Parts: sequence; structure tokens; C-alpha cells
Amino acid sequence: LQVAEFMMKRGFRLEAPTARLTNAPFVQILPEVEQQEGNPELHLHMQTTGSSKALKYAPLEDRGNKEIVMKAMREGHGHQSWKVMLYGSKELRRDRDVLAEAVKQDYTAMAYASPYYGDRNFMMKAVQQHGIALRYGTEEIRSDPDLAYAAVKTSWRAMKNVSRKLCGSSRIVREAVKQCWQALEYASEELRDDKDIVNLALKQSWRSLQFASLRLRGESGFMLKALAQGVESLQYAAPALCYDYDFMKQAVAVNGMALQYAAQDLMDRELVLEAVRNTWRALEHA
Repeated sequence: LQVAEFMMKRGFRLEAPTARLTNAPFVQILPEVEQQEGNPELHLHMQTTGSSKALKYAPLEDRGNKEIVMKAMREGHGHQSWKVMLYGSKELRRDRDVLAEAVKQDYTAMAYASPYYGDRNFMMKAVQQHGIALRYGTEEIRSDPDLAYAAVKTSWRAMKNVSRKLCGSSRIVREAVKQCWQALEYASEELRDDKDIVNLALKQSWRSLQFASLRLRGESGFMLKALAQGVESLQYAAPALCYDYDFMKQAVAVNGMALQYAAQDLMDRELVLEAVRNTWRALEHA
């Protein structure tokens, strides 16, 4: 109480609240100067803080007080304020409402919510806030179509934790791929062969071809369309296409630099000239 001592030496009269004092960060001493009949008075007001370490120093009865803990979590500063609960009583650390508030602030709080990993309502709220919270769900939870879809809708990264069976759900995979082409990696083999879904990914990046089926990557019309995304897309073409003269001739007409992916056996004058007509830089691959 250095502030109080300093003020007392200068003639201020001090009044402290009757609440229990503790020499710890759980309380803040807030000085407030008032004038009473010309005499300055310093009133000390206490309030709890939202520090994640604060509750550690509170009386035992306060650490078991749900209202105090919830208030500290909600009014704390920063994304770590949910950690206030870690200094609560054992019962509070397992309380559904306390854990729900913690997860709402940060999905990593799920690590403390093991009693609810199989609770559909709890997990539904969790994944609607943080899709990747699905990773903590039981196999039954991760196999729930509606819950998995809600998670993926929140974040495509939840695809990594969707059950294998649901990786074959067109509805779920389509939603994930719409957000990011990388989600195609977690799709079933059947959906990697679905031209509509693969095209959703291809529109975002030619790199998505690495996850497309070999059948699609061997389809000339499909790969010519992919070529529009970048000549590098041909690195994922089925090997047979690189030996297909008709395909390579169409490819170099679209982008002369496609010549670099043609098999050496195909390198004749006509093919090279077709590539050079598109861009003279194709000569370096002749």
C-alpha cells in the first residue's frame, strides 16, 4: 500500500472498504480523492481483476464461487482470460457452463473438457465457434453428419478430424473445398474423382491437382482446362498424357512452355514450332 502511505504523509485521511484485504493480485486498490468540508480524503476501493493468476490468491470460498469465476473470465483482458478457471475449485473446473465459456474464448480450453467430449450439445456449440474443436470429439461425435458439417462450415481444417466415413460425404467435402482447395486432401478416393468437386478446388489453385484422381489427371479435356491455371499444372498430369502427341500439341498452343512436359520421343519440328508460336521462350525446352 505504498500509495496510501505516501498520501497519509501529506495529510490525507484514508478509508478502506470493510471487505477482506489480501496482499495478492486478486484485488486492485483503487485510490479516489474526494473533498469533504475542505479536507482531502483518499478512499481505497477494491475490485477483482481478470488476471489468469488472480484467482490463485483468492479465499477458498471465492475459488469455488461460480459467479465470481465466470465474471472474471468474461471481464478479463486478452485471449488468455479463460485460464482464470484453472485456479477455481475442482468442481468448477468440471462445470459445464464454466467450460463452455472457456471454450467460447479459446478452443484449446477443450483440453480440460474431457467429460463432455461425447456430449452432442456441448460439442455442437464448441464446433460452431471453433471448427477444429472437433478433434476432441469421440468417434461417435466425429461420425455425426450434422455436427461434422457444422464444424467444417466453421473451418475447413475440421476435415482433418472428420470420421473416415464422412470424408465420403459430398455435402461436407464440398463445403470444405469451397473454403480452401487443400481440403481436397481429406476427401475420399471417390470424391477425388468427382469432377465438380475437384473443379471447385482447381479454380482456387492448380496445386489441388495433386489430390485429384489419376483418372481425371489423365483426361485431356480436364487437364487442358487446368493448364489455364498455370503451366505447372502439367506436372500432375498422368504420365500417359505426356506421351500423347495430340494432347501436347493442344497444350503448347495454349501455353508454349508446356513443351517442357512433353516426352522426348514427341519432340519434332512441328511440335516445337507450335510452342514457339505461342512464346519464343519455349525454345529453351526444345
